[in-house]
Amino acid sequence: MSNSGWVVPNFYKAPQDSLFDKEFDYFVSLGHRCCVGQALNYMRKSSFPFDWQVTKMSALASIFKNEFKNFYPDSGVDFAHVIYYQDENNQETDRINEEATYEIYNRRSKRLVKLIKENERRLLFVRHKYVWYWSKHPDHAAQYDANPVDYDIQQLEEVSDILKTQYGNDKFEILYVYQDMNEFKDFDWNERGEIDQESFKLPSGSEQMEQAKQFTYVEQLGFKDKHITPVVVKPNNVRVEGNAMCSAINSFVNLSTVQDFDLPYGFEQYKLTRNIDIE
Repeated sequence: MSNSGWVVPNFYKAPQDSLFDKEFDYFVSLGHRCCVGQALNYMRKSSFPFDWQVTKMSALASIFKNEFKNFYPDSGVDFAHVIYYQDENNQETDRINEEATYEIYNRRSKRLVKLIKENERRLLFVRHKYVWYWSKHPDHAAQYDANPVDYDIQQLEEVSDILKTQYGNDKFEILYVYQDMNEFKDFDWNERGEIDQESFKLPSGSEQMEQAKQFTYVEQLGFKDKHITPVVVKPNNVRVEGNAMCSAINSFVNLSTVQDFDLPYGFEQYKLTRNIDIE
């Protein structure tokens, strides 16, 4: 993916008639990790299947093509958050409640499929690519989004075609964000596969948000016919986690007041915090 489009210093100076000038009714995470769901937490109006999961880019098109049939547990997604049985003290055990977990993802899947096929609401799908430190460690291979950016765009083009032809939807956009952290060196790992926490300290969440907004912004042009806006964000010697980066980007997207579903569990009490909602 070449940077042959335009470059602006930060999101405050994004050009007119960009995706950031449009209004959307719903944000929908496409992964690849939980940070997108977490970043969308204060703007989400409902839960959808990819929230809080680790989803390989190679799995997206087939999942949409199959209309989320057997999404859990057979879709190739790393289900990082599931429901566990509780013991007599109401503490979580290590036994997964397969039936309860299936019901949750089945409900979220049907909700999303219905929303897309109705073609009444403006949907913004968000995919975040984040290649850095822990994701490069062999123990975290399942969470390593290692594909080239061009490959990712090709996969999203396929998703776009499926949404338009199979689902009959023309009211969506896909925001693809590549957070380029290659300027940072890899961390040293000890024999237990752990990072030295002293070298891993990050600024506070609010500081990261403000720093993330100052990142260099590069939009790759030429994909608007596919409803795709690929964006590269580059750090200015600032260490920012994926959730802060996503939050900074999403803070520039306009969201309508449309509400078709019950709000996510704990939305009013827990927005801006991480919650694994259950609706």
